[in-house]
Amino acid sequence: MSEKNRILFSTKKQKTTKLLRSSKTNELTKGDAYFYKYWPANLSEFREKATLMERDFFDWLVQYKLRAKDNQIEGTYKDMAKDADVSLRFIEKAMRKLMDTDVIVKIRNGAYMLNPNILFKGEFYARHEAQESYKYYKDQMSKQKKTR
Repeated sequence: MSEKNRILFSTKKQKTTKLLRSSKTNELTKGDAYFYKYWPANLSEFREKATLMERDFFDWLVQYKLRAKDNQIEGTYKDMAKDADVSLRFIEKAMRKLMDTDVIVKIRNGAYMLNPNILFKGEFYARHEAQESYKYYKDQMSKQKKTR
């Protein structure tokens, strides 16, 4: 595995991580189709509850695993642990925290969707569709939890 695919913890910050953390984008405009829009206020609950390693893991997910066309993240926990060079237990805890704080929602095993109210690349209408999809998947997961 290449060094660039490893999570760089507190000793080194990746350029993308710095950009994401310093971004102050608050609104989506029609001309922003090819740039990521980031709403940091919607990520505050996760940032407050997460450890530094978990925050760095989220940044790694966005940089290396996020598919911009549909705001989805694909990969099993085992694959993520191997690619990020961390333990499977760490991935389980970090992904649970991301789901509990409404940052991502599970679509199916090995597929997750990033909340488009936190980060999105695309035009206004594509974001609206992504918001509807995210709400649908979130409702499905709530129904599954109630039937257990």
